Amino acid sequence: MSRIAAKYLAVCVVVGWWGGAAAAFAVELIPQTRAEQWNMRRAWFYQIEMDRDRARVQNAVVHDGRLYVLTNRGMLQAIDIAAGRSLWSRMVGNPNHPSLGPGVGSSLTAVINGSNLFLIDNATGSVVKEEQTAGAPGAAPALSDRHVFVPLTNGKIYAFPFVKQKRESSGDEAPPAGEGATVSPGESPAQPAPTRMQLLHDYQPPLSVQGAGRSLWQPLIVPFTADWTYCVWVSQAASNREGYLNIGILERQVKDSFYVKNRMTAPLGFAAQPAFVLPNPKTVGDRGLIIAAGLDGFVSGITMEGRLNWKFSTGGSILTPPVVIDDRVFVCTSNDGMFCLDAREGRELWWANGVVQFLAMGKSYVYAVDQSRRLLALDAQTGQRHATLLYGDFALSPANDRNDRLLLIGERGLVQCLHEAQLAAPLAYNVPAAPGSRPATQQEGLGQGGDQPAAERPTQRAEAGDGAPAGNRPQRPQEPADPFQ
Repeated sequence: MSRIAAKYLAVCVVVGWWGGAAAAFAVELIPQTRAEQWNMRRAWFYQIEMDRDRARVQNAVVHDGRLYVLTNRGMLQAIDIAAGRSLWSRMVGNPNHPSLGPGVGSSLTAVINGSNLFLIDNATGSVVKEEQTAGAPGAAPALSDRHVFVPLTNGKIYAFPFVKQKRESSGDEAPPAGEGATVSPGESPAQPAPTRMQLLHDYQPPLSVQGAGRSLWQPLIVPFTADWTYCVWVSQAASNREGYLNIGILERQVKDSFYVKNRMTAPLGFAAQPAFVLPNPKTVGDRGLIIAAGLDGFVSGITMEGRLNWKFSTGGSILTPPVVIDDRVFVCTSNDGMFCLDAREGRELWWANGVVQFLAMGKSYVYAVDQSRRLLALDAQTGQRHATLLYGDFALSPANDRNDRLLLIGERGLVQCLHEAQLAAPLAYNVPAAPGSRPATQQEGLGQGGDQPAAERPTQRAEAGDGAPAGNRPQRPQEPADPFQ
């Protein structure tokens, strides 16, 4: 064999091995027969509208029964989770500029492209407003009903106001009548065309507040009243490893003031956005809890007033946001598995070894990904591994905290929706209590799963949580200036 032929053969072997390895870790279409073996159904599948040779899925968000998918080329698409059909798709900004988002609100979606902020109508996909950011954006934007909050790398948070004016006929921007179909301007769609939102375009200067450190994670927005909105974000000091949790308030009654009410420090900082536990309607005066997870392995439940409610040690660094499902918190560590905690008290319900990513929770099982990129079904009450479903790269699949639907997304845009066979209708999670709910005088215990036994854990993990055993709530200080210490 000649030297050239030998080199060609070696290249073919390497390329063939690499292609086989990539195919083994790609998200493939799951047949119905295979899904039925797991007592599941594949509700639908859909290919995202994108150039599969140049574009890749960058981020996905679940909100109000929709899946919003953003590619690295600036293509934003909204998919109806119930029907599995595209509602609209929109190229946002310049495809050669980096994009951040999407941040999704009740009626608008925000995307940053380059240094420009775009507001997109959730109903039609039309761009209703564009703003120039005042610096380098550090993370995805977040929305309230009146403002878009944009974090900058210098630690400042800007709140851009918007005023909904009216809606008018959307004309040629009506969503497709079916999957992959396009409605022409002169045609009548199968369903009434949505109306396009109009915003007041009079210039209103944005509000801003200076936080400590660099803001590199999406803020958490918690509406409190019609005139008060909480903005919670984490930041990292540039000079050392110290991090900060900032609790800001935007108050419209005092000339739209925006200020930091509480700021707390964490020794090693943060690498993930905080989460929020909805107020318990059975507890008088409950405003909910902020769940902050740090690089030091501690998970903290903090009130909106900045008081420490509980603290739990996982024993490993936390690099992904905690996920709240009603009264449970799921926290994945970098090397020590996933913890399921009681959201109200911070005590451990169970622990699953080797799990690195939470995906969804059904009636019977929690679906997650392990270190070998395998899709797992865990018993929802004990955390015991029930089944290993398949191999695949699920890093782009969103953590669904809105319902039980398991959404698997491949890097090249293939989306699949699965659910447990007995759940024809979705289970809704994190639904706010109805206005006027009568609170109880004392908080009741956790309903389902609160008294279930925890899964057995290896003895070598015991010392990792000695400093903060599950279920022990630290005594609250009179002036809790720093609840992380």
